[in-house]
Amino acid sequence: MVSALMVSATAEAIFRPDLPSRPLATVVALLVIPVLLWRRTHPLLTTAIGFGGAMVLTVPTVVDGVDVGLNSMVAIVLLPYSLYRWASGPEALIGTAIVAVPAGLGLAATESVGDLIGGATFLIASFALGAAMRYRAVARQREVQQVRTLERGELARDSTTPSPTTSRPSRSRPRRGAPWLRQTRPRPSRHWP
Repeated sequence: MVSALMVSATAEAIFRPDLPSRPLATVVALLVIPVLLWRRTHPLLTTAIGFGGAMVLTVPTVVDGVDVGLNSMVAIVLLPYSLYRWASGPEALIGTAIVAVPAGLGLAATESVGDLIGGATFLIASFALGAAMRYRAVARQREVQQVRTLERGELARDSTTPSPTTSRPSRSRPRRGAPWLRQTRPRPSRHWP
């Protein structure tokens, strides 16, 4: 995915005719896109780098009103997802603040209400999807842990309680020393004809 995005960003930088600040957009995109490789192991760091690059591209947009970024930079929307999916709680909070600055500036610089609503919805959906996937993974992990605990408890009970077949002596053959267990012949009844 990252290699395809790199090729796409390079092709867009070369062939897009209406790119006002081609060198800045190309350098930022080629520095930010490879960071996506570490989004699972270092989500806060990758979010800071990715949205730091977005901030660099947002400042000229806010100041001059000219869109400087490449369309390939849309891939950084994976970073808020990874932030809420794999980062710890405090890291997710810090990362949300990092994302809020360039996202807020970029949304403030939009001219149409539709772009504002669509951009905010897309960003919030990325956060929400990451949180939902994290919740699902944690719930699954708890379920597996509960099953393991129940199985361990059952195995412990089974090994400590004697089996009904092995704990009682066999009654098919009476003991010789107990007179009440001796087999006797049936006595004829007096009421027989």
